[in-house]
Amino acid sequence: MVYILLLCLLYLSNCFIFNRKILSKDTIRQIKYNLGNRILNRIKNNIVDNKFNLTTIQNKKLIKIAPAGLNGFYLMGVCTYIRENYDLTDYVFSGASAGAWNSLYMCFNGDCHEFRKNIFELDFDNITSVLEMQLMLKNNLVNNFDKNNFNFNQLYIGVTIFEKFRFYNTIFHNFVDLDDAINCCIASSHIPLITGGFFNIYKNLYTFDGGFSTNPYINKNETLFITYNMWNEEIDNSFDLNTFNISDYNFTKTFMDGYYDTMFNKHKLDQILL
Repeated sequence: MVYILLLCLLYLSNCFIFNRKILSKDTIRQIKYNLGNRILNRIKNNIVDNKFNLTTIQNKKLIKIAPAGLNGFYLMGVCTYIRENYDLTDYVFSGASAGAWNSLYMCFNGDCHEFRKNIFELDFDNITSVLEMQLMLKNNLVNNFDKNNFNFNQLYIGVTIFEKFRFYNTIFHNFVDLDDAINCCIASSHIPLITGGFFNIYKNLYTFDGGFSTNPYINKNETLFITYNMWNEEIDNSFDLNTFNISDYNFTKTFMDGYYDTMFNKHKLDQILL
């Protein structure tokens, strides 16, 4: 309960301070990042892992997709190359945060170019927060696709939930429609103040970024683990709030970097996926 009260106080502070034109945008951003980082550390240190085991997918192979902040666009480049070159029929996808969105993309059974078009036609220059971007993306997707365009039986999303005064890592699946699946992706990507807003509620639960947990995936050995540093281990893949800074971010270049880095490492994927 103390965490919910803390968020309420921060919400009131936001209404009073951030909406008054007495601080610069950079100062407001820094304050929000500092407050958000404190909330993040509180939550991460109090998560109880949910021992969720899915025996119904024992005959399936697993691809896990990690959180990555806005570098999720790099992961989308990786996922696009994999979709174009390998048979994923016998796979399920388990992801959290940016990995949740990319898992949804991997479950799409249509033309992936049409899916991506709904993303890259967004007016990124005028988007002010990750939440705003997600809501615009949701609007595009639900207006152009429906549940028949996705294989939801392949999709498993890790979310941090607050229930009975504790934080839990849990997995959601069996989505009823595209709206439900996207709402879960948003729930799995919510960091108070950082991504936008204070509260996010999914299925009557307070939800937070699935990446807060060390293992927000289904309990099964993976065939492939897609991460931001999978082709360059020297890159720091630890959780970094700066990866949520939407200002001056080059979404298209990041996507293409992921695509071409994966193409150059095709020989490694062939050993795993063929």
